[in-house]
Amino acid sequence: MNARSDNTAAALKLVQASMIRLVKLRGLSITRASGATGQLAARVTINMHRGLKKMVALAATRDRSASNASECRVMLREDT
Repeated sequence: MNARSDNTAAALKLVQASMIRLVKLRGLSITRASGATGQLAARVTINMHRGLKKMVALAATRDRSASNASECRVMLREDT
């Protein structure tokens, strides 16, 4: 990973990335994601919306290269 990817990953909060991963990538409903995380359903929706909005803004400010897709994957990577 380069420094640019590290900065992009840091821009998205962990909770936002987690909600996007659960709902958009794994297909959980808002209700199930809420139960899995202990967050209210409204908070799940807010975190997911804010994370997606931030990803779009980051992609829009960067040059339109193939690295944008990889940077989005870095933002959503699972911590292992």
